Amino acid sequence: MGCSICDSNSRTGNFIEMAPAKKVLLTGPTGFIGRFVLEELIDRGCEVHCLNFNDSPHLKHERVFTHQFNLLDIEALGAKLESLLEQTGAKQCIHLAWYTGHSDYLTSEVNQSWLEASKRFTNGFYKGSGERLVAAGTCIEYDLSLEQVCVEGSTPLKPDTLYAQCKVELQQHLESVATANGKSWGWGRIFFVYGPQDRPQRLIPYIIRQLQKDEMAEPHFGGLKRDFVLVTDVARYFCDLLESEFSGCVNFGSGEISSVQQVFDTVGEILGKPNLIGNNSNIGTSGTEQRLIAADMSAFRARVNNRKSTSLIDGIRQTTEWFLGNK
Repeated sequence: MGCSICDSNSRTGNFIEMAPAKKVLLTGPTGFIGRFVLEELIDRGCEVHCLNFNDSPHLKHERVFTHQFNLLDIEALGAKLESLLEQTGAKQCIHLAWYTGHSDYLTSEVNQSWLEASKRFTNGFYKGSGERLVAAGTCIEYDLSLEQVCVEGSTPLKPDTLYAQCKVELQQHLESVATANGKSWGWGRIFFVYGPQDRPQRLIPYIIRQLQKDEMAEPHFGGLKRDFVLVTDVARYFCDLLESEFSGCVNFGSGEISSVQQVFDTVGEILGKPNLIGNNSNIGTSGTEQRLIAADMSAFRARVNNRKSTSLIDGIRQTTEWFLGNK
């Protein structure tokens, strides 16, 4: 666990000293994305130090360590983080913790608290032994009124909600502090994530639930086009970005544009109940719903990792199988 491991070579009888596991801090390890990031880090051989307030990570592993840590305790945060960095020897961090999963997350004043806490956390991380911090952003940082594929450094930012405004401010702070300390950083703007273990009220779980009850699943704005990205892909993106030397903002999408109607139709086909899927090509009224929100993934693939994203049909199939097996 974080120390050199000796392994024998059967042909020579010599011992090979294995490199110590890379030590990573992870905030938000029990969240929808965080639990998959934790699994991905373990699969990559990392020693993961999870910062939690209450819940413990679902994954029990010899390289997973849990530290009770309240990021919103501003006064104690600096000293506690300094002690933790010294204790663990971690030099890299994926920061996911935020106020999400709540119906008011776009407008809640709690976003301001998380912004301040995240700034303090960033300061403490780089003041200590931290070398690289990667954090979660959102696609709604962009000016979505342009209704075009979003390109890093080209599409202007125009955060219209408090949540997005706080995320933009944190990204700017992260860049400033990392640069001033000669350290590296990364920021992933997440698009429309879905997958196994998603919340029941989200789009795909809703469709699955309706069809399981043999009831109609009706899209309200089936004509809207989005970039839906599987949660396990997002987890890989975070780990790829952490392992890279790139400092900057990149999109976390699939690079595949799909209509909301297509999502409904795909679930219906997979479950063998296409007759229970409503057909609605409505795109909403002007100014209420953006017709297109999608990611250009060329920067990520050129600068971070040229991996292929999971197709919509394969991702929905994985999601559907999980929900059917976990009723």
